Amino acid sequence: MLGCAAMFGSEILDVAIGVMFVFLLVSLIASAVREGIEAWMKSRATHLEQGIRELLHDPRATGLARSLYEHPMVSVLYHGTYEPIDTITWWTTALTRNKKLPSYIPSRNFALALMDMVVRGPVVDAGSSHADSGVISTEQLRSNIGRLGNPAVQRVLLTALDSAQGDLETVQKNIEAWYDAAMERVSGWYKRSTQALLFAIGLAAAAALNVNAIT
Repeated sequence: MLGCAAMFGSEILDVAIGVMFVFLLVSLIASAVREGIEAWMKSRATHLEQGIRELLHDPRATGLARSLYEHPMVSVLYHGTYEPIDTITWWTTALTRNKKLPSYIPSRNFALALMDMVVRGPVVDAGSSHADSGVISTEQLRSNIGRLGNPAVQRVLLTALDSAQGDLETVQKNIEAWYDAAMERVSGWYKRSTQALLFAIGLAAAAALNVNAIT
């Protein structure tokens, strides 16, 4: 009797180990396929670009978003020229145009680029009288904010200046904090899309391998 019970228990253990191994295999397959798709489509870069366009209130990427990506503090992070992703056919645009856009932009690079654009203007205007305006100061930032032509971002920068009480480093940190908060939301978009894709891949892999934990 005890021998039968031990044999039965051993069979259950073997089945449990087998099921765990199969599900681990499916999980590894799903993760590998997901990473392959990411390397091919650069969806992190796509979500980042869309997030920056939303943050800078530039949905068509014809103003601040384009200027930011073309600024040396950001353009150094990728190869080629910046071409906005179409918000409707983003997947085809990502395949053909944005394979080299950055998947991550440090908050420091973002803040310094934005501050420089406020004082000196876009890179395309490097020959203007503002291009060699010397060291950036809080006074210059405040007096040139109106040049942005973007009321929402102007309001954010004025708030960053007011709370900094004349300290340029604090202004930079305030802009970085604003950017980081927006990037947390972008990370949420990416995680949700990743979870949905992993579920679909796992389901397909389970069907292909005929995985059935019930029978």
